[in-house]
Formats: sequence, structure tokens, C-alpha cells
Amino acid sequence: MNLRKSREERINEIHTAAKKVFSNKGYHGTSMEDIIAETSLSKGGFYHYYNDKKQIFYALMEQGTYYSIARVKMYKNGVSTQAEYLEAMKKSIMEDVFNYTEESKMYMNIISEIYCDKELFDCIKKLYEEYFDVLIYEIQCFFPHISKEEIDKKVKLTCYTLFGIGFYSKILQLDEMYKENINILEEIFDNGFNSFIQK
Repeated sequence: MNLRKSREERINEIHTAAKKVFSNKGYHGTSMEDIIAETSLSKGGFYHYYNDKKQIFYALMEQGTYYSIARVKMYKNGVSTQAEYLEAMKKSIMEDVFNYTEESKMYMNIISEIYCDKELFDCIKKLYEEYFDVLIYEIQCFFPHISKEEIDKKVKLTCYTLFGIGFYSKILQLDEMYKENINILEEIFDNGFNSFIQK
């Protein structure tokens, strides 16, 4: 029986280990040795996949971004009206805001380090720009009567507001309070997007 792991399995193992260490130690507090220690790979075997922690961190963030982009493209599936499209998008964004995963824990620990590290900041900014480029394009396809500039402004303001609320709800452990008052948060989304619907 061949028990050797495939390249994909090894990369998944590294990513799982990195998420754990980044979540506990932050980006700057993490060393390659810390991540290697959480895997079954030798040091030489590990460096066959990644040269430094920056590459691993970027791969993790890129993976999360592409997952979000895939969800954006799914918003249109099964909807036939502009109102249905916005409801589907609202549900997806609310799930992102309150879905507490290993990735979100890692991101919360690292977010405070971003403004002290231009390279880290540029990495996060680039991935956010990719996400919003796709989101704005998809929305514009469904709402062609709205200018790209207006969509850009309202989408970013609304999403960053909700993401910020979600971030602090986790930091301050207020998830239950926010979930109990989800209708108030949904109003933020509605106020930002409902003007797109043609009357």
C-alpha cells in the first residue's frame, strides 16, 4: 500500500499548520520552524513547497479570496429579479461576516500587524481589490443602469462597514448580540444596495 501523500495533501497539511500557528502567534511572531513543527514533513521536504512564511500567508489569503470570488459568481444562480439577486448577495455577505472559521481567527490576529508592515498591507489590499473588482463587475452585469462609480462607492462602503462590524463582534465576543439583532445589520445592506433596483 502506498502511504505517500500527494502534493495537494502536503500543501493542505502545510496550510492547516500555518493557520494554526498564525492564529496563535500572529504573522511576525511566527517562524518557519514553528510551522514545520506542526507538520509531518522534514525541514528539507517542507522547503520543497514554500521558501518563506510570506509565501504561505499569501497562499492562504489568496485561497480565501478566490473562495469569496467563487461565491460572488454564484449569486446569480437561480435568481431572476434584481431584488432576488440582492437578497442572495445579502445572505452570502452576512454569512461571511458571522462565520467564525480558523481563517477568520487567523485574520483577526494578523489585522493589527498590517499597518506596521507595508508588505503585509499591500498583500491584503491587492487581494481585497481583486475581490471587489469581481463583485463590482458582477453587480454591474445585473444592474447595467447604475454607473460603475456609484456601484464602486456603495459596494465598498457597505461591505467594509459590515466586515468591520463582524470583525469587532468577534474581537469583543458580541456575536450573539449581533445575531439577535441581525435585522438592524441587514438594514445597512438594504440602505446601501436597494437604490440599485429599478422602480
